[in-house]
Amino acid sequence: MYIETSIDIVIEVESIILLHYFNYSKHFCFPGESHNFWEMLFVDNGEVSISADGVNSTISAGYAVFHKPNEFHSIWTNENFASAAVITFVSNSPAMHFFEGRIIRLTSTQKEYIALTLKEGLQAYEGPLNYIDQKKLTAAKDAVFGSSQLVKTYIELLLIDIIRNEKRLNTPSPSLLIAAEFDDEIVSAIMKILNNNVCKQITLDDICNQLPYSSSLAQKTFKARTNYSIVQMLTKLKIDKAKQLISEDIYTVTEISEILGYSTIHYFSRHFKRITGMSPSQYAKSVKTKALL
Repeated sequence: MYIETSIDIVIEVESIILLHYFNYSKHFCFPGESHNFWEMLFVDNGEVSISADGVNSTISAGYAVFHKPNEFHSIWTNENFASAAVITFVSNSPAMHFFEGRIIRLTSTQKEYIALTLKEGLQAYEGPLNYIDQKKLTAAKDAVFGSSQLVKTYIELLLIDIIRNEKRLNTPSPSLLIAAEFDDEIVSAIMKILNNNVCKQITLDDICNQLPYSSSLAQKTFKARTNYSIVQMLTKLKIDKAKQLISEDIYTVTEISEILGYSTIHYFSRHFKRITGMSPSQYAKSVKTKALL
């Protein structure tokens, strides 16, 4: 006779409220709000300041902060650009008390869970992810099978992994630690080259030739760790830089194209629209309307 084994559900996300990814201008300021659900803010790039029930903190890239239900919170930038993922959800699990008032540095695995959450979110719900006045998610007419369930699953994986990591319940073996550190070293080396060449014309071969690793190892590791190919990441960095330059309203679109190393303004404009969904001029108008990039 077979006997069922019950499952200990320690963290359960009961529903999703909103999924966002914002690029903040250096003059962004959100005056604040409170709501009866959880909110996680992960700073992907730059730095932001927050206030949570009157307590101010600065959150740097790579860190996440959690706002518990009914906690009044606000966010602003201090004359710098920043980008952040914001995930709001309902969970009444007692283990969620662990996150109250916490600012946590996320691991590469945890960052990947956030990326996967947003990726599945785009397949489950109508976009875009940067609509600041959004109040509810709308299911996509052509939603990919299982995508909304995977959003829930990835958030739960993220929360469980954070608690495990913070409490040090599982200690990785030395061999796994060494492998992870080596992978992070490769990614860091590639990102350094990319950041140093955002405003230049550079090929994949040029990048790989500057690395003390084989081209295949570099590309495979980078893709596995970031979910971007090296060329895709370079493009992302160029467009992020273009957004900043457009927001500063100092240079013309032609000048920005030249600054970023594009051969023609037409190529830059096509590139920009393919990534952002709008032309540089349309984007400039949207930035003036809202303090978002």
